Amino acid sequence: MIENEEPQIYRQRYKIMKKLGAGNFGTAYLVTDLTRRNE
Repeated sequence: MIENEEPQIYRQRYKIMKKLGAGNFGTAYLVTDLTRRNE
């Protein structure tokens, strides 16, 4: 996901909100779980 891009949906469950950081072992994203409500 590129900065300033519309949020993407991953596996019809997670909405990727923004990239938090990246390193040698991978990338971390802030996501919202679309299947959970108010938790």
